[in-house]
Amino acid sequence: VQEFGHAQVPRKYPLNQSLANWVRAQRNSHRMFQNGDSSLRMTDKRIELLDKIGFEWTVIGSTEDQWHKRYKDLENYVQEFGHAQVPRKYPLNQSLANWVRAQRNSHRMFQNGDSSLRMTDKRIELLDKIGFEWTVIGSTEDQWHKRYKDLENYVQEFGHA
Repeated sequence: VQEFGHAQVPRKYPLNQSLANWVRAQRNSHRMFQNGDSSLRMTDKRIELLDKIGFEWTVIGSTEDQWHKRYKDLENYVQEFGHAQVPRKYPLNQSLANWVRAQRNSHRMFQNGDSSLRMTDKRIELLDKIGFEWTVIGSTEDQWHKRYKDLENYVQEFGHA
């Protein structure tokens, strides 16, 4: 901080790569801590110390910034079309279509106990707020459940699977 005037250590920092790795780990631990992870990797005291020297928890161009940019794109889509069902192929903003699909996948993993940083309670809350639909009619999940129901009916009728 004293030498450069900020705490934005680049991801690749040849003068001290272990510092760069540590800084990235602090940001990740902080996000997990905010999401309810009570491990010892991040504490209120550590946050206080890092804040004291001007530590920046998100970096411009970070995954968090990118997520919020796509969220804003989705908000605009909802305003324009009245729903959050971005088509799988959306030539006006294919990145948004890909992002929407990724949110559904991340949500499914999150529900199954994946504690990765891709999906958080806060992100779910934000997406719910604008009417995000977690499953889409015709999705693989819906098709699986339909086929399962068909198989149940088959077993009832024929006595075996």
